[in-house]
Amino acid sequence: MGESNLSRIALVCAIALISASCLTREEYSPEEIDRLIQVEVDRRVAEYIAVRTTFCAETLLSEATRRLDSMQLEEARTRRDTLLQPAKPERPEKPTFRTLSEDIPLVPLLQPKDTLK
Repeated sequence: MGESNLSRIALVCAIALISASCLTREEYSPEEIDRLIQVEVDRRVAEYIAVRTTFCAETLLSEATRRLDSMQLEEARTRRDTLLQPAKPERPEKPTFRTLSEDIPLVPLLQPKDTLK
């Protein structure tokens, strides 16, 4: 038997003992006692199911959110928008330099002025 079944059996026994000690045989018949016990067991089982369902729904929602976030992050990493970036420019051609056929003597561009004249 699982732990869940043992706890249910213990719960039913506890309820039966409490009900039997609180109720006198003159007030309630054995059928009524069994009915009261069954009502309490049904209430507790419904409460357990509600708590467990809520827990499972919260766990499922948090796991789904975690997986969705990681899928969206992965998609964003793989689909970067490159339309806004300018295209890489092409390398310019290597310039060609012309060589002079004869040497030109170097002369200063500006002649110094003699201010004493």
